[in-house]
Amino acid sequence: MSSGEVDVENIRQDILQLFFKLSIDFSESESQRKNLEEKLEQSEAEKKGLKKQLDQNEAQKQDLKKELELTEAEKIGLKKKLDPTEAQIKEQLKVLEQREMQLQQLNDRACFEKKMANALVSWLAEEHKKCLEENEKLYWINIELGKQLDTKKKRIVELKVITNEFRAKLTKMEEELEDLEALNRMPVVETSEHMHK
Repeated sequence: MSSGEVDVENIRQDILQLFFKLSIDFSESESQRKNLEEKLEQSEAEKKGLKKQLDQNEAQKQDLKKELELTEAEKIGLKKKLDPTEAQIKEQLKVLEQREMQLQQLNDRACFEKKMANALVSWLAEEHKKCLEENEKLYWINIELGKQLDTKKKRIVELKVITNEFRAKLTKMEEELEDLEALNRMPVVETSEHMHK
């Protein structure tokens, strides 16, 4: 192969390489272009959305402005209505003083009633203590009286036994006395008969 042919081949190879490179670059550029177009479309959509949102915000701002103006007017009207005169203030102070006096009276009464209740509770506690002491005394007195009653019952039983024994002896003695009297009479009758004989 001559040098001329070699140069042509080299040039052809260079051209092919350049062509491939340009093709690749073109493909990459085309891809980048599509990406840019997509981003531009997305940005345009976002821009439209932002514009719409800005319009909505502006409308809301105008509405809020109107509401604030109305609120300010209402506030001024309420301030005029609520702005008390000196006479009204004095009247309100008088009413408050009367209420404070009533509350003080109620408080004093509550304190007095509480004091009386505490005194009553103390008295009831003392009386309860006395009742317990009296109950204790009555309990022991009742026990002592019970013992005395038992002793008296025993004594009554003993007296009944003794009385019954005494009655039995007395009855026996009466019977014996009657027998003796009968015997005493009988010998006298017998003696008089012997004398007659």
